[in-house]
Amino acid sequence: MEKPSCRGAGWAQLLWCYGTCCALLLRLIVEASQAAEGLKTKDEVEKACHLAQQLKEVSITLGVIYRTTERHSVQVEAHKTAIDKHADAVSRAVEALTRVDVALQRLKELGKANDTKAVKIIENITSARENLALFNNETQAVLTARDHVHKHRAAALQGWSDAKEKGDAAAEDVWVLLNAAKKGNGSADAKAAAEKCSRYSSSSTSETELQKAIDAAANVGGLSAHKSKYGDVLNKFKLSNASVGAVRDTSDRGGKHMEKVNNVAKLLKDAEVSLAAAAAEIEEVKNAHETKVQEEMKRNGNPIENESETNSGGNAESQGNGDREDKNDEQQQVDEEETKVENGSSEEGSCCGNESNGPHVMKKRHGVEGPRPVDVVSGFRSYASASFALLSLVRVGMLQVVV
Repeated sequence: MEKPSCRGAGWAQLLWCYGTCCALLLRLIVEASQAAEGLKTKDEVEKACHLAQQLKEVSITLGVIYRTTERHSVQVEAHKTAIDKHADAVSRAVEALTRVDVALQRLKELGKANDTKAVKIIENITSARENLALFNNETQAVLTARDHVHKHRAAALQGWSDAKEKGDAAAEDVWVLLNAAKKGNGSADAKAAAEKCSRYSSSSTSETELQKAIDAAANVGGLSAHKSKYGDVLNKFKLSNASVGAVRDTSDRGGKHMEKVNNVAKLLKDAEVSLAAAAAEIEEVKNAHETKVQEEMKRNGNPIENESETNSGGNAESQGNGDREDKNDEQQQVDEEETKVENGSSEEGSCCGNESNGPHVMKKRHGVEGPRPVDVVSGFRSYASASFALLSLVRVGMLQVVV
């Protein structure tokens, strides 16, 4: 730490320089006291070296922890993607199940829910309902595990960051003592041990190893005063490890649920086909029942009109009614004419008295035709012509008289 330059500064700058100089002086005093206490023996140097290595290995071990959390994070996201891919197939199975429900409800309304085929179909779709419920439950378990993995991962990474920072700082403090031991007034063995001490050990540390190193250095001069600092590193390390363990366990549990989800999704895909077939079979049962009912009603003299006929458009119905009315009018007119001929109410019959009921009348209704009344008709026409001629002569004569 270099002494700051305070030339030409104001009062505020001078106060800052004074505080910095005091801090530097205090640091030198502490280092001097530690050097005075010193690592005098080889045993103390080895304990300090092991502690420094364990503190440094905390950050390396937590690096492995970080990669573990990332791997499990990717894994649970893959579970979420797989669930999304199953969504369409499951949706189709639900739709097929809904169609079966509607068909069965129709059978109940028709009173055919106890039909042998319907009962068999009901038994078959029970497993589909159970699988659908299982799929929903297992899917929820996977998604819950995914959320928990992300939560524990965040805690693990926060603990990793804190433990790494504190562990590195504590390791550097121990290395100050080890460097002092190389030049200090300790034994030759202590100096040699300090020279041999490496910053890193050959393996990663654990909570147990770090705890042992802290306990071993508890009575070493220059280290005992910082026991709480080392303990803080250990606590952060434990928290991070616990969070990583939760990440790993939760991810594994989600993976087991995901296996069930995949298996059930396959069953539901197969069930979609069987459910569609079941709906078709139920439709056959319904149609057969309705056909039977229609045939029975026809035999009883109460035929059922086709829905296509009864539900046809108003224009076709009105047109049909008009045709029927025209035919009825024509038939009525023919009937009236035949009735007049039979009863002698026509003009020809009225002039002839009761002859209209005689053998000369043509019986159209019964298909029997007698001789035509030629004499009567001819006489009537002659009489009409003579009357008309007489009236014409009288009219001409009257005109001549007037003139």
